[in-house]
Amino acid sequence: MKLDELRQRLISYGYHPDEVEYALVEILQYKKAEIINSTDIKVLLSMLQERMEIARAELRVKIFTD
Repeated sequence: MKLDELRQRLISYGYHPDEVEYALVEILQYKKAEIINSTDIKVLLSMLQERMEIARAELRVKIFTD
């Protein structure tokens, strides 16, 4: 899968473009774009989901402490 195609697909899933870019940079530190496989995509999805859950939790804490 081409990197741009992967980026667009992740954004279409509802992830913020900046978060997608950050996750891709993290993965690309260890792998070349040409050899990203399905396991790497699962890691990307996991990273993005985790960051989204953290952001939601931080928002809840802020709401309840204000």
